[in-house]
Amino acid sequence: MSGRCPDTLASKAIWESAERHWNDVLSRVAERHGQGGEWKPLYERAFIFADGSSYDFPDDYAGLALVDAWSERLDRGIRIFARSGVQTAPWVLAWTQEERQLPEILPRWTLVIQCCSAENSAVVSELLDCWMEPTVTLGEMEAAIERIAPSSRPKM
Repeated sequence: MSGRCPDTLASKAIWESAERHWNDVLSRVAERHGQGGEWKPLYERAFIFADGSSYDFPDDYAGLALVDAWSERLDRGIRIFARSGVQTAPWVLAWTQEERQLPEILPRWTLVIQCCSAENSAVVSELLDCWMEPTVTLGEMEAAIERIAPSSRPKM
């Protein structure tokens, strides 16, 4: 890959293409695990406010994940962000975070993945494969993140 990773906020067409790509990756992995149709959007994306106005691109999209899904049965969520960066090589950051503010409507734990391009699909798929395994523990997932995407530990 040469040059910077694509900027998903450069145009709505790029955003929508990236959104389709990562939702397709999620769907393929879910199907492999017999979880097709189980991962539902965490937030409805009407993109229309009560007053009839809509999100402005790119300003209101900047903090949105391209994929925001959860499995009620597994009590787990997935959020995938794809952002450009100064790196010229593909990169992936991943971590788990507790989401227990509203236990009746949010999953207990969410796998958060940030990456810069579709070139990261294999790494992201491998992370999703681990996360969708019903018996995986948080400790095992953290070890998988360290093994699959070793540079992915966020600096706290």
